[in-house]
Amino acid sequence: MGSELNEQTALSWLLHAWRPRLAESLGTMLGQPVPASDSAAKEIPDDSLWWEQPLTACAGAIVRIGAPETVWKAFGQAALEAAGLHEATEEDVRGTYLEILGQAVSGLATAIGSLIGCEVNCDAGRIVDTAFASALGAQFGTTGTPSGTIWISASPELLEAVMGASGGLVRIGAGVVGAGGESGEGGSGVQTAYDLLLDVELPVSVSFGRAHIPLKEVLKLTSGSIVELNRTVTEPVEIIVNNCVIAKGEVVVVEGNYGVRIHQVISRGERLRTLY
Repeated sequence: MGSELNEQTALSWLLHAWRPRLAESLGTMLGQPVPASDSAAKEIPDDSLWWEQPLTACAGAIVRIGAPETVWKAFGQAALEAAGLHEATEEDVRGTYLEILGQAVSGLATAIGSLIGCEVNCDAGRIVDTAFASALGAQFGTTGTPSGTIWISASPELLEAVMGASGGLVRIGAGVVGAGGESGEGGSGVQTAYDLLLDVELPVSVSFGRAHIPLKEVLKLTSGSIVELNRTVTEPVEIIVNNCVIAKGEVVVVEGNYGVRIHQVISRGERLRTLY
């Protein structure tokens, strides 16, 4: 019984650390605040979409985030419409929702890292069928925004790492507060979440162009082969952050290293169209 209580406490900490980060990410994409609170829902709908996100906190550290089809579609569609995209495929809607989810989980990884005392990053995630044995839900949205319960679940290895963090947890009834967590007493924790998100490190890359070639041509590639890209030498290169094109610019050399001088920052609507 004691072990189950400890695991539930650890999962509650993860819920309260993740909840304001997802609310912040949703609010940013929708262009308006999205409130978040504890959910009264007890059963997870069978049609829920589960995203599994491995973390580098320890071997086997994984979080899974699940949302019913009506919920993830509502938030994904609302984000696209806020960006001026009123006609979108289900794949676009799902991709937009998962992009929002990825931003929130990156923030959660930072909070976990602060709790256990080492840097925690996200590995490649994937869609899975179910949650782990236990899951807790949070209610997002209200009148004027999409709304519904989104669930979080964690692997036993991650729960063990959270439980083993020295001094990392306080009593849930007083408001779960680990490093970077949200207080349960008053306030939404959105500002705290925003401040923490500013410290999240994101991968930045530069794209000189892309090409699509048949597999038979790929197999013929050897040293000295040339692959022609879809961009001329006079066109700007793309700056990609977290798989999304955010700006365009020209290549420069800075103290012997390549750099990019930004000429144009991409609008939010255009960013959604350029998700990789």
